[in-house]
Amino acid sequence: MNDEGDLRYKMLVLNELYFVRSNAARIESVAKKLYEQKINQKSGEVTKDHNLFLTLNFKRLEKLCEDFFVSDGACHSQ
Repeated sequence: MNDEGDLRYKMLVLNELYFVRSNAARIESVAKKLYEQKINQKSGEVTKDHNLFLTLNFKRLEKLCEDFFVSDGACHSQ
């Protein structure tokens, strides 16, 4: 492997980690707001909010996850 490339990649990852840690509170706040907006979005509602449009259906994903754990017989807690 190219040591220079490895070092550049390592620096990129470290810079990204620093950014995330430095902005953790803001990232969490925005994520919670987006989650609430998506959860409260009416089924079939059309939105002009690009981020809301691109966001997965959390209710459906949570239901699929719940069904998987119930059918698998796995014990889970939150």
